[in-house]
Amino acid sequence: MSLSLLASALLTLGPDAIKFIGTKLGKSKVADLAADVVTVVGNNYVNPEAQQVALVQNLKHFNADELDELLSMRVTLEQEATKRHQATQGTIQNGDNSKDEYVRQTRPLIARLSMYASVLYAIGFEGLKAAGIGDGASFEVLLWLFSPALTYMGLRTIDGFAPYSKSSGDKTAGAISAFIKRK
Repeated sequence: MSLSLLASALLTLGPDAIKFIGTKLGKSKVADLAADVVTVVGNNYVNPEAQQVALVQNLKHFNADELDELLSMRVTLEQEATKRHQATQGTIQNGDNSKDEYVRQTRPLIARLSMYASVLYAIGFEGLKAAGIGDGASFEVLLWLFSPALTYMGLRTIDGFAPYSKSSGDKTAGAISAFIKRK
């Protein structure tokens, strides 16, 4: 595996998950070292591409045994993430198929309320802006209000709109550039 794929996996996992898996596998020294490097890189670079490059440079200082240990932790964490995802999906499906009407209607209700709140917020604050009061609706607040509705509709991340597969490494960039080209 290339260092760039390992760096991408480590950045995706984050320091806490790296430490957890390291402890679980008895490889906490390497896991702690990798988690510390991921933390430093995350604190010093905002741009994901810059984080990736910086982490690859740092991984070059690891010896072969340490890199092998990181690779084995990555596989274990991916297995754990798959188990957690399946459990989450099972919980959602159980709720959607519940005999209790209240349980079955809760998620759709939250999604509808999220959509209503988003629309009212956007119209209200943009109306105030048109009247000369305030700066209008904040995109961040609007997205926060709308996220339960988007999640219910199946959108988990912005890269869900991308023209490329997640494994291409260009999913988010592809989604954003495709969106910009449409405008």
